[in-house]
Amino acid sequence: MLELYNLLDKLSPFGTQASWDNSGLNVGSLKSKLDSKNIYLALEADLKVVSEAKKDSVLITHHPLIFSQLKCIDTSTHPGNIIKILLEKNITLISMHTNFDLSHLNKAFAKKLGFSECKEDEYVLSKEVDTSFEALALEVKKRLGLEVLQVCKASANITKVNITCGSGMSSLKYCKEGECLITGDIKYHDAVNALANKVSLINVPHFVSEEIFGEILDLELRKFGIKAIIISSQNPLSYI
Repeated sequence: MLELYNLLDKLSPFGTQASWDNSGLNVGSLKSKLDSKNIYLALEADLKVVSEAKKDSVLITHHPLIFSQLKCIDTSTHPGNIIKILLEKNITLISMHTNFDLSHLNKAFAKKLGFSECKEDEYVLSKEVDTSFEALALEVKKRLGLEVLQVCKASANITKVNITCGSGMSSLKYCKEGECLITGDIKYHDAVNALANKVSLINVPHFVSEEIFGEILDLELRKFGIKAIIISSQNPLSYI
């Protein structure tokens, strides 16, 4: 297990994660023995995922199961119910969150949107463009296969695109008039603030921007002869 953990640390150093993050070992022990056939990759350690994972395995997720300090583990509620299953099945849980955003996921998301050779500034990738807001929004919608896309139009023409996967409204402070921020989890007052600063927004569902986590990490692990099993997480949000 420790050998795998060290490899993950080389691919995407845990030391680069945000100060508030909890990437790394979440549940289990790095001293346990690992069956190389039982390595699972998933966006979340949700009930569906931990139920599908076999006993005596390792589950590598993007989102940590444990963020804040736990004073009580109630096995009848989240995250205690997940922790209980992991311990009962002897599943070690490792998460690669903001460190993986920096090293891989942001770039992959930008590429999926059609942007390459972007300028990097921590969690923000940027690219100068000359396009209408409508054309940009429709292209994003098309590339992500979305039927609907929530947007905030502050200007007709866009001079620069800023991209942050997941929840990235904290990146708004880096955006200037005439630019567009593509990220997720945009709230009403975020849009009011952006509009006042003449910055356009494209609100990509959090799940959609990061669901490629397993595919990306799987490709990296295969370079070292490690074959993992991807378990699809279920988007908790839907439209009716």
